[in-house]
Amino acid sequence: MKIRNIYIGSWFPKIKLHLDEFREFIKEGNISPELDAKKAKELLKKLKPKDIKTETTAKNLSEVIAQSEKGYEYSYYEDGLLLVKGAAKNFRVDRGKMLDFYQNTLTPCFAYIFSRGAKGLEVIRLPKLPKRFFVTVENESKKTIEQFFGNEKEVIDQWQDFKSFDVIFSENLIVVNLKSEFPDNQVDDLVQELVFLNEINRHLYWLLQSHRFIWEEAQNILDIPYIQTKQIPKHIDKLTIDYRNSANINSRIDQMGVVLTTRKSSLKNIVDAKWHDYFENRFNKTALEIQYMKKLFVMTSKFLQNNIKYLTSMYQEISEDAIRKLQFLFLINVVSSFLVLGTIFGANIYWYSQGELIAQGKVDSFNFSVLITFGFLTLLLSSIIYYFWNNIFKNLTRSFRK
Repeated sequence: MKIRNIYIGSWFPKIKLHLDEFREFIKEGNISPELDAKKAKELLKKLKPKDIKTETTAKNLSEVIAQSEKGYEYSYYEDGLLLVKGAAKNFRVDRGKMLDFYQNTLTPCFAYIFSRGAKGLEVIRLPKLPKRFFVTVENESKKTIEQFFGNEKEVIDQWQDFKSFDVIFSENLIVVNLKSEFPDNQVDDLVQELVFLNEINRHLYWLLQSHRFIWEEAQNILDIPYIQTKQIPKHIDKLTIDYRNSANINSRIDQMGVVLTTRKSSLKNIVDAKWHDYFENRFNKTALEIQYMKKLFVMTSKFLQNNIKYLTSMYQEISEDAIRKLQFLFLINVVSSFLVLGTIFGANIYWYSQGELIAQGKVDSFNFSVLITFGFLTLLLSSIIYYFWNNIFKNLTRSFRK
């Protein structure tokens, strides 16, 4: 099967300012002052961009286009879509070379120049879906295409038949079979939309798995039959991290919705009416999925927030109980000290002057009745003080919780 071009791409929500930063990097080597200029120079030297230009697409999106030394054309769009295109004489070999360029040469540049600012999610490490390759061919028979998928050990999941072309989907491949002549820019636009929808679905899949990961982790903490007091702050910290991650995800979901709306508004520029309808349907479904994911993470945030409050309240109650016990022990020690005074033994005192006894005296210890009376009054007073102090402390902590 003769392949016209192969593509690989990715997407992460961005704006035109990010596009300008990327253009300044590949054209002039300019980066943010906080980054290491030496490392950026090494990345740019490895990338070796040439024929750099800035254009506006038919969908009114700004893009930066450049060529690599190995013959790949890569385009970066203002909404964060990255698309790499190249020829393929031997699909398996050329696919491996393109993937190597994409993973080890191109994307490290993006990772570094955009490394400042909002960070990725903490501690969430989930398996990601494999990268799909996009292949364009011309006037190939169904049998030839099926044979191609079979040779690549791919199972066809869906076959979309349109007037001007077919689109065939599998887990790791999407093939566009052109039935009539299309200029490269129109083919690139169609592949661009396919890449975008594929990437946004990858994001939604990852978000769903993140929700399950966060929820299960929180539930596992709540299901512990007995939580040691010293472990409660650790669990609170873990739930707080998950809560912060959940809040960040909500912001990312909002960004996804904005980009989707912008791209949907440009569908009128697609030439094929059926293809336009297919895209509009996919965009509408994706918009509903984004809304669902938004509500899911709102619920997740509330779940985490309630669990944090529960554990914090539990820890405060345990701490208060420990403080009350320490207060009681302190009072007992004070009482004991007073009672000891009642057990001081008596003594005889003698004063001498030049060897002669001139005076003598006697210090009496408490007698038993005095000891009992003194001890009873001390215990009574201590109990009264403890009772009033305990009530005052309870009222203060209750006011603090409110």
